[in-house]
Amino acid sequence: MSKTQAAELTSIGLAIMNSTTDKQVLQRVQKLVAPYGGESLSAFDNMKLVVAVIAADGKSGSDDSVNHQASIAYEVTPHREDDSETDGDQSKQAFYCVQWQGLWIHCGLTNDYSASIQLLSHDGKLRPIKQSGLSDNNEHAIGEGTLGIIDIEASCLREVNLAVISLQQIEFMCMEYAHFDHC
Repeated sequence: MSKTQAAELTSIGLAIMNSTTDKQVLQRVQKLVAPYGGESLSAFDNMKLVVAVIAADGKSGSDDSVNHQASIAYEVTPHREDDSETDGDQSKQAFYCVQWQGLWIHCGLTNDYSASIQLLSHDGKLRPIKQSGLSDNNEHAIGEGTLGIIDIEASCLREVNLAVISLQQIEFMCMEYAHFDHC
């Protein structure tokens, strides 16, 4: 299969985002990413974090009921029907996401230095991943919003090759952000 064919299949898969996602996989991702829910990282670093925690979970084999395939990171540039771009229109801005087992995880807009990790649903809405111990009505739950309906089939998907970093490196990265965010 050529890269073009793979990209076309991937774009079709993204168009039906999460509509048939296994509930078990969804719960697994939420459990893996929730401890980092309060972190304020750049969108690119969020993408590195998601890829790292999924890879670490696969190596540990902690949940045999979930098939541990590799995650794929993408930069998604939504299709623009006209050249006029509104600054506040997030549905027209490029963003980073990670695809794993049919689930799409939104890591933030490409130019965002303080983004939250969210699940991208089939209707284009972002679902927050909450920190452990937060109730559903807590206002500190991260990231609520919508990207609007995204025409992914007409969008440009660019696979981002990331070196998978260790969980220790993730912890250092989070500490570094916390330190500089504080200063």
